[in-house]
Amino acid sequence: MQQEAYCQIHREYVIQYLIPNKNSAVLACAACVAGLQDEKRKVTFDNILLLHEIQNNPQKIISILANVDQNYTELSNKYSLIPEEQIKCKFQQWQNTLRQFQKWIDQLIIEYKQQLDQAIQEAQTTIKIVKKELKCDDLWNLIKQLQNQNGQRDIQDQIQCKIQIYFEDLQKNSVEIIKKIINQKENDSKNLQKKEIILPDEKEIQQKFQQQSQSILDLNMYIRRLTYSPNAPLSNIVPYDYQQQLLSLIEQRTNQKINKINQIYIGSKDGLNSQALWSKINLKQNLLFIFKSKNPGNSIFGGYANCKFNGYLNGYASDDTASSFIFSYTKNEIFPLKQEHKQSAIWCQQNGYAVYFGSNGDINISTDFINGSSDIGQSYSWNENQGGNNTYLYGGDKPNIEECEVFEIEQ
Repeated sequence: MQQEAYCQIHREYVIQYLIPNKNSAVLACAACVAGLQDEKRKVTFDNILLLHEIQNNPQKIISILANVDQNYTELSNKYSLIPEEQIKCKFQQWQNTLRQFQKWIDQLIIEYKQQLDQAIQEAQTTIKIVKKELKCDDLWNLIKQLQNQNGQRDIQDQIQCKIQIYFEDLQKNSVEIIKKIINQKENDSKNLQKKEIILPDEKEIQQKFQQQSQSILDLNMYIRRLTYSPNAPLSNIVPYDYQQQLLSLIEQRTNQKINKINQIYIGSKDGLNSQALWSKINLKQNLLFIFKSKNPGNSIFGGYANCKFNGYLNGYASDDTASSFIFSYTKNEIFPLKQEHKQSAIWCQQNGYAVYFGSNGDINISTDFINGSSDIGQSYSWNENQGGNNTYLYGGDKPNIEECEVFEIEQ
């Protein structure tokens, strides 16, 4: 059994804390920590570490060290490792939700089967009633006789005459026949005591599947946060969690795991112009663009293109997988590439445009990153009832870009 160590200053208190100083560290108890705080000096407790946390959360030590690599410092500020129990609890919640969804699906299948069986039974009953009232058997017998008359003209004429009389009688008694069919159908329904056919709500089905899709993205995000490399590039435009949602969405739409992420362009660093951008992206593929606009509201949006950016093409690049998409962080919306427009995912012409998504410029950003337009909804799906599509992404008539980041996705 592990023995507890007692403070040398306050011998009745157990050592529970580690207080790092500039070039050393001091072991302390609760009384030591309380003594650091008085009316004259206020002490921040951010750098005081609990001993029992250090083993499971070593990043807490790194976060207080001086001269830590900037990339790691930035990463540490944006997220901390999720405790093991928390990720297990998250998975258990997701598993329980999925089990409930599975039960709901099983029940949905039973309900549809019942409704289908009832619809088939009603259809079969209706056919029997119609055959009876129309005396279809008489007609079938006449047709068989016609087929078996062996070319005897007089017999053929007699049969055709009987068929003619059959249809004349139907026409003469059509109103009465229809009434009989309806009445017999109603009586049959009463005898069967059938239930009204009520199909499951389509909106509820769609909502359930969307919820499960989102739960998978959430779980992917938690797992990625545990396994993500400290050297992985981070966006300075969107929060870490949203960046992970985009990466999870790319994996989901391409059905491929992401192996590596490279940040290949930052507008404020490399130059916010078409020439600087294309010097970084030309002949690369699977690129994720993130933009921030200077328009009122500082709209944040972007897009992922699963195709090669060939600046010498001077034409459309195709995404045969139709996995490309446009997104709006500001609106919290995803606009997937339409299947019928997969041949025009992006336009490649480095001297004509900085970025051009879609056949008619769902995203159209000119070489100066200021001018351009947006006709969202052309090649990328968009609910046209939500507002004016020319300003929907940008928050203004022009993109007026303040910052742009481009990530290369390796799968």
